[in-house]
Amino acid sequence: MAKPEKLPLLNDYIFKRTFTKEGTTGILKDLLEAILEVKITNCVKTSQRKSKKQKIIEH
Repeated sequence: MAKPEKLPLLNDYIFKRTFTKEGTTGILKDLLEAILEVKITNCVKTSQRKSKKQKIIEH
């Protein structure tokens, strides 16, 4: 069985695909908690425009 290829998160497309795709809120939350060293209790998605979404994070 072939070993899965590791993709660099420094690639903009891969980063956005990993952290902004529907259902990956937990991954983004874990990353931000590790970087910011705070516990995030609530994540809310809001729509700023039809084509852009913004995540609001409360801690």
